[in-house]
Amino acid sequence: MKTIPTIATAILAIFLVLAPAVAFGAAVTVKTDSASYTGTTSIHVSGQVTPPPTTNTAVTLTTMNPSKQVVDIGIAGVSQVDGTYSYTLVPGGTAAWVSGTYTINAVTNNATASTTFGYTPTSGGGGSGAGPVGFALVHAASPLLPGQTISVIVTSSALGAATASYWAPGASAATSLGAATRIAGINYAYAFSAALPAGAASGVYLVTASVTNSTTNVAIGTTGEFTVNGGLASAATDAAIGANVTKLATTVASMQATLGTISTGVTSANSGITQVNTNLGGLAGAGAQLTALNSAIANNQTYVLVVAALAAITLVLELAILVRKLS
Repeated sequence: MKTIPTIATAILAIFLVLAPAVAFGAAVTVKTDSASYTGTTSIHVSGQVTPPPTTNTAVTLTTMNPSKQVVDIGIAGVSQVDGTYSYTLVPGGTAAWVSGTYTINAVTNNATASTTFGYTPTSGGGGSGAGPVGFALVHAASPLLPGQTISVIVTSSALGAATASYWAPGASAATSLGAATRIAGINYAYAFSAALPAGAASGVYLVTASVTNSTTNVAIGTTGEFTVNGGLASAATDAAIGANVTKLATTVASMQATLGTISTGVTSANSGITQVNTNLGGLAGAGAQLTALNSAIANNQTYVLVVAALAAITLVLELAILVRKLS
């Protein structure tokens, strides 16, 4: 059995982080079914959280020997009907189970309580149960939609056989998360996954996990949680929305390409209009030149007529002179 003092602070911190939330101002009680025990007689622990929680809630129970060594850590689910809980532990199995007065601390978020009992080991040194060593953490993906896959990772401070289950809101039994898969490259990390039913209720789901190894006296329990929100959509609806969004993105891209082609055509048309305007400007200049040419031609025609008239007059005069000479 490994002593716990070196990790006591870490364990207390884990309790504060992992204990599920209860309503502000809630109280918790704890008691055992007997004042003293011997050997491997089962110790039945019970209590009540008031007012009863409205979501899945658990109480973390830590048992310490007279020297304040942690000899057991347990998790007990709390009833949402009347707030009661119960837990059973088997004493003995390690040298830490010595004679004396033991303390059980019950913690559920900001509510705490404690009780004591006496214990006397048998001459053989106690029972054969495994004593707890170290701590474990639960990491659950959240929130989820009905029909999606539950993904949970459990990390612990020791190697062992890991198991994990979840409690749906109002459920009377846990649902297994299947076989654990060791995560390569990470010491003592285990992955779990299971399909969430398509009709899963909305609310907070409690995850319970444990890591045990009888050879090395490992027995660790811990909790976590995840949230299901069916008001958003189902996994199938979410997939359909994703497909429609993809189609819409494709359509928008096609429209953008078409607009680009139209823009190019408009630019080309503008260039053509500019060229036409330039040509029209050139035609206007040609019109002015034609007007000038017409004027020049008219002037030339007048000059020719004048010259012709003078020539005719000259010819007449010459004929008159010739006629006079002949007569």
